Amino acid sequence: MIFDLTLQLPFLTLNIINMNSQKFIVLFVLITLILSSCSNTNTVKDKILTGEIENDIKPNLDSILHSYDSIYKNKESKINRTYNISIIQFIYHSRLDSVYSGIKHTLSSNGNKYNLTYKVAMGEKAMSATISKQIVSNNPDLIITLSTPSTQEILVHTKTIPIVFSVVTDPVYSGITQNNYMPGGNKTGISDMDPFEKQIELIKLLKPGVKKVGIIMNSSESNCEAGMKIVREALQRNLIKYQEVNATNSAEVAIAAKSLSTSCDVFYISSSNTVYENIGVIQKVADKKHIMIIGGDKSSVSDNGVLCTYCYNFNQMGNNTAEIVMRVLKYNIKPGIIPVTRPSKLYLYINKSKAEKLGIEIPEKLLKLVKEN
Repeated sequence: MIFDLTLQLPFLTLNIINMNSQKFIVLFVLITLILSSCSNTNTVKDKILTGEIENDIKPNLDSILHSYDSIYKNKESKINRTYNISIIQFIYHSRLDSVYSGIKHTLSSNGNKYNLTYKVAMGEKAMSATISKQIVSNNPDLIITLSTPSTQEILVHTKTIPIVFSVVTDPVYSGITQNNYMPGGNKTGISDMDPFEKQIELIKLLKPGVKKVGIIMNSSESNCEAGMKIVREALQRNLIKYQEVNATNSAEVAIAAKSLSTSCDVFYISSSNTVYENIGVIQKVADKKHIMIIGGDKSSVSDNGVLCTYCYNFNQMGNNTAEIVMRVLKYNIKPGIIPVTRPSKLYLYINKSKAEKLGIEIPEKLLKLVKEN
């Protein structure tokens, strides 16, 4: 961009010849104005379409909560006390953060009845182990674990303190439970197993002539491997070619995205924590090549260039997690008899602005399910 620095502003009609000090002041003002005009460009938010859909998962979470209220009616603990609850989260990312926000909001709405201690392991297994040991040594009334790694680690250190987990993709595959209908022992919780089959269907609907889907994953994450098993089956069932690249850190994600962009016309977001942490990196590569991205959560669509996804409302999942916690403590229920389930509602998110940029027409079948925020 070339700027015309002739004095076009009326208030700057100063005679600056042979006036060095004033000359520098005027130049400083001009440069400040120019930089200000460049940085104050209005950013227009993308248009996001949202639809709420009933989830056919069984057992239904709402029905479980209602049944326990009915079974234990008039049997709740009468002791007026404050419960100490420790929360361990493996890493910061939008999905886990939203669940924690929902938990905190729901429990704090009960005044000072629940005293929360919150720790994040920053994605480090060693730190997760250290935090888990500290939590167990403090002997809280209940522990909430957010993510598969956090849940696996805390179970190494206690078999007695009640545990309610959340954002665990597949508790059985990860060795956390043997049976989701009767998890046993001191744990229960909520799975965030994405509706992978429905996400893959979106690829066919939005890009019927798809050539190849690129997927970045992290094979060291059991939650990612559990999800990928279903994703592969869904891709094969829909006769969609795909290519996987393994990545264990930010640098490898960037390299993988560039590599996949040479042969793939769609990117699919796996359930890897590493991938979620670096969706922005994937977006930059995809935007340069006009590659469609499918999968992820709400923030992936609204903030990180993903075109479309089916997923849960993770703030709502946090509310649901807190509801289970309150019932375990209120009725003194052994967590192991409470089935592991998923939220009762699914959400469809479509980035209308991104579809327009990519020249993709949103099918009527999907438009009937959504409305603009």
